[in-house]
Amino acid sequence: MLEKIYLDFVAENNLSADPSQVELVALLEKYRAEIEEKKRGGLSSLLRLKTSSLNAGVYVWGDVGRGKSMLLNIFFGALTTPKKLHKHFHEFMIGIHKELHSQQKQNDSGLKKKDFIIKIADELAEKYHVVYLDELQINNIADAMLVGRLFKALQERGVFVFFSSNFYPDELFKDGLQRERFLPFIELLEAKFDIFNLNNYRDYRLDKLSQIASAYLFPLSHAADAELEHIIHELTGSKTLREKVINIDDNRRITAHHSYGNIAIFSFSELCEIPLGAVDYLALCQTFSTIVIKNIPKLSEDRYNEALRFITLIDCMYNTRTKLICTAEVPAEKLYEHGKCAFEFKRTISRLIEMQSAEYLGFSMDNSQGLDLSIPSAN
Repeated sequence: MLEKIYLDFVAENNLSADPSQVELVALLEKYRAEIEEKKRGGLSSLLRLKTSSLNAGVYVWGDVGRGKSMLLNIFFGALTTPKKLHKHFHEFMIGIHKELHSQQKQNDSGLKKKDFIIKIADELAEKYHVVYLDELQINNIADAMLVGRLFKALQERGVFVFFSSNFYPDELFKDGLQRERFLPFIELLEAKFDIFNLNNYRDYRLDKLSQIASAYLFPLSHAADAELEHIIHELTGSKTLREKVINIDDNRRITAHHSYGNIAIFSFSELCEIPLGAVDYLALCQTFSTIVIKNIPKLSEDRYNEALRFITLIDCMYNTRTKLICTAEVPAEKLYEHGKCAFEFKRTISRLIEMQSAEYLGFSMDNSQGLDLSIPSAN
């Protein structure tokens, strides 16, 4: 069933079927068939656990643009059980923390924190047979200390859980504080879940990117704006753009107000007229495979900080092979002709030109390269 839905989706969207995707579809079909069979039998979550021939769920990981969310969305949409939940991982965890805080606040029976987690797991298992959490990433100690007990409890209660992530399990929270308290979650994933790497897949949006006549549109005009909107609609399938929050660390986050999947749209002012740095830009590049930048201006000599930030942004995009589509006031070689970092900007010009080439737009994603960011800091 899932294979037909997948192949129909591929045909409708002018894509190419990929062997790695087909393999994942086959795995997800096994889960779909068993979940539907157990649902028809009216079994409780615990009985489903005892009678299941499968693991507790699937952890799908790989670079951005590989189709992880696309395939899991197809799987989730094909499930007929009403007892299913789909959330962004961070949104799900925020809800768990709020519920935990609420129960602790109302505690009048001396329960310990771990008992509240069990209680939350009981409530989730009562409501849902299937939980699908998109974009799993651990970047704070609060989540790290909680996920092991929570998902172990869900697994023990027969809830099937499906994750998508850009990270192999052992890479999660790698340099995090007190990481040893997070390791039980990794052990749970490795012992109880099917771990599937989708990295063999080529970014399916590259096919459409390669058909774009120009990804650097200038000068700024109604015609350039119209062409950019046409490109965005082609890449997103005219889907509704949504807000996406990227957590940098415990205290910092960036909001992409207009995004769809692995594509984000920003104005130049959103990226370069506020104090962002390499860490912020790299987080964006690790989240999105294609970034659209609107209204890049010709930078005057006194706009030193904006020029430095733009240099850093393009370095991050270039070294992670993030695709760039933009509108600009002038050609790349005229963006910043005079100023304190004019020499460094020559590298940016070269990279901007290369980033418009068919070779670059067709280059498979590889975010493992080191960044060359040997430039002065913006004030």
